[in-house]
Amino acid sequence: SIPRDTVLKTLEQMSFLNRKVMSVTKFAAKATFKLDSEKIETDMAAFIYDYIEQIARTTGSARLQISVENAHPGIRLRFNPIDASIIVDNLISNARKAKASRIKFILTQQDKSGLTIHVSDNGRGLAPGTNRSRVFEMGYTTTQGAGLGLYHVRQALGEMGGSIELDDQVEKGLGFVIKIAAKGRNA
Repeated sequence: SIPRDTVLKTLEQMSFLNRKVMSVTKFAAKATFKLDSEKIETDMAAFIYDYIEQIARTTGSARLQISVENAHPGIRLRFNPIDASIIVDNLISNARKAKASRIKFILTQQDKSGLTIHVSDNGRGLAPGTNRSRVFEMGYTTTQGAGLGLYHVRQALGEMGGSIELDDQVEKGLGFVIKIAAKGRNA
């Protein structure tokens, strides 16, 4: 007999690794770096912009318009490119599940050297009764999903020294504010 928590943790880890494999297959042909390297050092804002423009938009559906604006002057960080793709892919997937017709990513400078990403969609937003303090917890869901998408986003951001929170400034749909500090470069 295996404890329930052990089984759930194992399934979550398998799901996270599966998302990494799916992300690799999406952009392996277009990658300009070695996929077998754990981390790369490059302009993270430009990488995310290019990933959204060249991969996420071209592999998405016609029902969801994906747009990105990069107003960041450049931020050279050391990070795992698969983690960056997991963040973008999960947020796009959630917008699609919320029946959004558009999702927008805006990359700006945080303080003097960090990166802020505002993400917003025009989907259904949070379901009534959603516990806002738990949306990034493993297993918490208000849909038929497994409750792993936003958890994986937070997990990947943690690897980069970043954070994510809900954006209360979004009028319709759902928004997030992602912050990645420049000091996370040696993480």
